[in-house]
Amino acid sequence: MRDDGKCVPCSKGTRASMEASRRRYREERERDKTDPARIYWRGLVDRVHKTEAGFEGLAEAEKKYFAVCCLSGEVYNGGFHQFFFNSAGAYYAYALSGLEEMQASESLQLLKKAKQVWFDFSDVPTDTRSRRLLLERNASRSSDARSDELDKLYWKEPDELGNRCEQYAQQHKLY
Repeated sequence: MRDDGKCVPCSKGTRASMEASRRRYREERERDKTDPARIYWRGLVDRVHKTEAGFEGLAEAEKKYFAVCCLSGEVYNGGFHQFFFNSAGAYYAYALSGLEEMQASESLQLLKKAKQVWFDFSDVPTDTRSRRLLLERNASRSSDARSDELDKLYWKEPDELGNRCEQYAQQHKLY
């Protein structure tokens, strides 16, 4: 027998990593039930996407918190281009304001530079379609390269933004 009677994961040596992954996902699901920040975030996302009031129904501090968290999620997932391309780009002004209020000066400068890469001196449209058209019009190898550089700087977490978001939420009694 080719696998000496072992299942494929055991014969390929991937069983341990599969088990570790399962444990990690179980722990993550448990934290989703007990971590106040995660519970609050899920509720906030539901309020934005599943209520008639949506984003406009949030308090000012919540809008800034939401925008900064969306910015971080998008940039970590696919970079500044993804932030501007997706619906989260509509919250650009709130992300700026939130970063300022959180005194996240490095992240703030990176966001401003990314805005200039993709929109030059134009305002960032809140309408997704309009934003995407501008992104497409301004896309070039040099804008991609400059944006990639900014992504890498952001990923180094110069402001420890996760901690700042948590402090901001506590300061404003969001959860």
